[in-house]
Amino acid sequence: MKNIQMIFGAPGCGKTTYLIELLQSLLEVNEPDKIAFVSFTRKGSYEGRDKAIEKFSLKEKDFPFFRTIHSLAFRSLGMSKYEMISRKNYREFSKAMGMNFLGYYTEDLVNNDDQYLFYNSLQKNNRVKSEEVLENLNFQTAKCVSKNYERYKDEAGVKDFDDLLVDFIKNSEALPVDIAIIDEAQDLTTLQWEFCKVAFKNCKQVFIAGDDDQAIYEWSGADLKQFLSLTKVKLLYWINLSG
Repeated sequence: MKNIQMIFGAPGCGKTTYLIELLQSLLEVNEPDKIAFVSFTRKGSYEGRDKAIEKFSLKEKDFPFFRTIHSLAFRSLGMSKYEMISRKNYREFSKAMGMNFLGYYTEDLVNNDDQYLFYNSLQKNNRVKSEEVLENLNFQTAKCVSKNYERYKDEAGVKDFDDLLVDFIKNSEALPVDIAIIDEAQDLTTLQWEFCKVAFKNCKQVFIAGDDDQAIYEWSGADLKQFLSLTKVKLLYWINLSG
């Protein structure tokens, strides 16, 4: 990514307001389909778009690149929902393995079988963190689940959300946008950073917004070190409420 500018600030400092004002100023001289606005959450991706729709009397379809990172990869790869792994697939995989997989994982689910799928996901998203997680798992079970999970997806012809990012990166095709705004950047995993580097490699301007004090997803692979390294680039906006 080239010409990166950082928007950095603590909760309540006006960072979100600044981002929306920045977006509106960019839309005065750029077509909306030449701007990408991505975020860790749907709410973050759509907030700026909805404000712009209201201000400029535009429509939702005018903003094809205002999405979460996974949604951008899904759309760019031409995927359909039928190609994505489903609960039915997890039930089939559970039966084949003699285990019980729900297909999702949180900090609270520390003793269920999904911790092994979580390890598999971390191997792609943040390998350093995956090694930390592996220390608390049965090594042989973790390796067996990972190997057979990948094999099952291939045979069933389905992909999970991590696969979308991996495939996009392999294709190495940048998105057809000139400007990218990446919000909630402190929550991005190493894999998601790699996605952004490919997706926005041809952008003339890249704005990255976030706050390390709001980084609450390190347990699931958020690469805070990579985010903090960006504070060395041009700082566009920063307010420290503590003075």
